[in-house]
Formats: sequence, structure tokens, C-alpha cells
Amino acid sequence: KNMRGEDKKRLVKEATPRQIANCIVAKARVGQNAEVLARSIDREDVAERIVRVGTPKDIAFTIWAFGKLGHKAKVLAGFLDHREVAIKLVTVGTARDIANTIWACAKLGLDAKVLAGL
Repeated sequence: KNMRGEDKKRLVKEATPRQIANCIVAKARVGQNAEVLARSIDREDVAERIVRVGTPKDIAFTIWAFGKLGHKAKVLAGFLDHREVAIKLVTVGTARDIANTIWACAKLGLDAKVLAGL
């Protein structure tokens, strides 16, 4: 069953970064259109919460899902170019987290120069 608009808004407002990542990843894996959910996630307040509070896996899964779905993640990608976020991915994340993040950025044509430069 598809989520209604108000359910998507509540999800991104109340959910943890892991719950947000799991929801968008599930839609990406089954190839379900997630345009409304993606737009709800790729907002300043939500993207910032994902990168500040979430784990490197949460960040990687979320951006991977955007790449898989072909949805530009301009706001989320902008946070990836902050040095402290890139350092968090590289020092705390796994090689898989880093690879998934770089793949998604490349797939979406996004510049992740800070991450790539570490």
C-alpha cells in the first residue's frame, strides 16, 4: 500500500535517520516511485538531521537510494561536501558505506570533491 502525503511528511518529521533510510531504500529496491518521499527527505532540515545524527550507514543508504531511483539529492549531496561529514564517513564508516556514497554521487552526477579528496 502506498503511503499518503501526510504519512510521508510525518515519517520524515518523526523518524530516525535509520528509519528514513530504510523506507527510501525499500522503495528503491522494489523499483517503486518515491518522488514525493524523496522530495520530503531532500530538504534542509531533514538532510541535516540525517548527516548530523545518522550513522555513515544511514547516510550511505539514503544517498544510495536516491542514486538507484535517479532522484537528484541536491540538498543531501550539499551536506556531503562539508568536511566534517566527509570525515565522519571516512573515519567511522565502512568501505562499503564510502563506496555506496561515491557510487550514488557519480550516478547522480553530483560533485563530492571533499569526500573524494580525503
